[in-house]
Amino acid sequence: GESKVRETIEMLFQYIKEHNLPQELRLIPEINIKKIIKSDSHKYVFLEDEDQNDYIIPLKRTIDLSNINLHKQKKYHKFLQDHPSYKIRQLEITDRNIQKQMLELFHTWKNMRGKTEKEVSPELLPLKKLFKFSAYLNLFSLGLYIDNKLIGFVIDERVKEPYVVGHFIKANLLYPGIYEVLNKVSADMHYK
Repeated sequence: GESKVRETIEMLFQYIKEHNLPQELRLIPEINIKKIIKSDSHKYVFLEDEDQNDYIIPLKRTIDLSNINLHKQKKYHKFLQDHPSYKIRQLEITDRNIQKQMLELFHTWKNMRGKTEKEVSPELLPLKKLFKFSAYLNLFSLGLYIDNKLIGFVIDERVKEPYVVGHFIKANLLYPGIYEVLNKVSADMHYK
C-alpha cells in the first residue's frame, strides 16, 4: 500500500534484524515507495531490479510497433489485410453475456493450446474472480470481433497515471497477428 510506508519498512527491517536475515527488501513496486525514495535516500539504498521490467512496455512503442520484432509486425499487417472488416468494441465486463463470451473464448484458446483444466486454472480462477469484482475495479476491456463473434479480448486496469496493468489477453489462435492488433489498439486507447 501507500499508507504508513516508513513505519512498515521500519517494522520489516526490525524483523529482519531480529531473525538474522539479509538486510534487504525485494519485489516492492515503485508506486508503493515513490513518496519516500527521495526523502529517505540517505537512509536506504533503492535499486531497480531490471529483471522485473520484461513486461513493462511504453505505450508509444506498442502503438508504433517498435516493441515487437519484424516477424510480429508482418503478422500484424497480414491480419489487417486478411480481416479488414474486424471490429473493436469496448466491453462491459460486468455484463454476464460478455463474461460468457469471454469464457467461451478462453476455453477455445485452452483447447487450441492443448492445455488441461489444471494447467489453465491459475489463469481461469483469477479471471472468474475479476468478473465477480469487476464493478469495483477501474477495468478497461476491449473485444475484437469478426462477423459478430468475439475472437480476442484484452482486460487492462488503469492504475495511477501513467500506468496501465494488463491483466488478460486471450485470442483465437486461428487468427495470426490478433495479439499484436489487440495490444496496439489497447495501447492507442490508453495513450489517448
